[in-house]
Amino acid sequence: MTCPLGTQTVTWSPGLTFVSQPTSLHIEGTLATCASTASPALNNATFVINGSGTGSCLASSFPNATMVVDWNDGPGSVITYDLTVNIKPAGETVFVAVGEVDSGQFAGGDVVRSTAEVTLDLTACLTTGLTSSSGPTSLTIAG
Repeated sequence: MTCPLGTQTVTWSPGLTFVSQPTSLHIEGTLATCASTASPALNNATFVINGSGTGSCLASSFPNATMVVDWNDGPGSVITYDLTVNIKPAGETVFVAVGEVDSGQFAGGDVVRSTAEVTLDLTACLTTGLTSSSGPTSLTIAG
C-alpha cells in the first residue's frame, strides 16, 4: 500500500530554538492518491500524530510518536515509529520514519513515512521559538 502524495502541518510545544529541550509534537495531515491491492477502494486518508521527545532547530528525536490513520475505506490504523532519521539541510527538515502498524487495517505491516518540512521560519529559532511548519509527506506500508 502506498500513498505518495500527502501534506502535513506540525506544531511543537514549546517552540523549537537552537537549544535542545523536551518538546511535544502534534501533526495533522492528509494522504492522497493511495493505492492498495488489498483494499482497492482505498484512495485517501487523514492522520494525526502525537509524540514527545527532545527537539531543537538543529536536531530532533521523537521516539514516542503514535500515528492514527483514518482511511476512506475500511478500518483505521494505529502506527508506532521505532526509528526516525531527521536531518536539517539548508534550514529545512527532512526525515524518514520507520515503524509498524500495531492495529487496524494493515496490522503487522512495516511502515516508511518520508516528510520534508519546507516552510521553516528560522528567525523564530532565535527568538520565541519555531512553533509550526508544513510540507509534503508520503507513506508506504509493506507486508
